[in-house]
Amino acid sequence: MKYVGFVLALVLIFFGVIFIWSAFGPYDKYVYTRLFGGIGTLGIGVVVLALTVRWAAKKKREEAGEVTIHQKIDLTGDVHLERLKCESCGASLDKSSVTVKAGAVHVNCPYCGTTYAVEEEPKW
Repeated sequence: MKYVGFVLALVLIFFGVIFIWSAFGPYDKYVYTRLFGGIGTLGIGVVVLALTVRWAAKKKREEAGEVTIHQKIDLTGDVHLERLKCESCGASLDKSSVTVKAGAVHVNCPYCGTTYAVEEEPKW
């Protein structure tokens, strides 16, 4: 299907250019008909080419299997907000320091560069 769109677009563009070129020939009787017909054919060819390229890119993305994953963290039990501090240097950390990798919560300290996993203690 993609090749049909490209061939159709190239044929329309080719004939559009030929019509525009022939409008400036020695015959004055059909100048405007050829000029406007050529511009219209050229325009349709460009639109068909753009739509074909867009459709082919969409198909390629679908075949590549691009998937967006959104992950939410549900904490068990009662959660009380506390100030998060680095275990190594004691610096205060913000939410940009916390990431989730492979299902575990990791903290990266921007001050000392320490990275560690946060372990949740059992509630019982």
